[in-house]
Amino acid sequence: MAKKEKKEENKYMNEEILISRTYISKEDFFSDIKINGLKLEVGGDDDQIWFIDNKSSKTLAIVDIIFKKGNNFKYSKEQNLIIQSINKPYENGVFYFFEYRDSKIMKEIEKSLNIDGRDIYILLDNDDEFKKVN
Repeated sequence: MAKKEKKEENKYMNEEILISRTYISKEDFFSDIKINGLKLEVGGDDDQIWFIDNKSSKTLAIVDIIFKKGNNFKYSKEQNLIIQSINKPYENGVFYFFEYRDSKIMKEIEKSLNIDGRDIYILLDNDDEFKKVN
């Protein structure tokens, strides 16, 4: 699949980090998240999921897909530095990095995710500590 680039409109987005005790695959995101008026597409180098508004075609949120090889997870150098520098609610979690336009979309995504057994926490852009997703 050809590389699908972020459009210039996505340049200024907020960030959120999600930690889960268990791996959430690309397929899990597609099967878990069903939000009216929103479609999900794979973008970047097939390493992101874009949450796109059906009416405006604007990208409302982006998550970096974390690839798993055996029991190891592949993060970028920058992501590894962030993971090492933050206070985590527990060790050995799997981290997901989101960019989003409006906190409303993140609340909808969080509500849509299957949290059973995942023990999910989020860290918003300017927060100091993770908050549990219920």
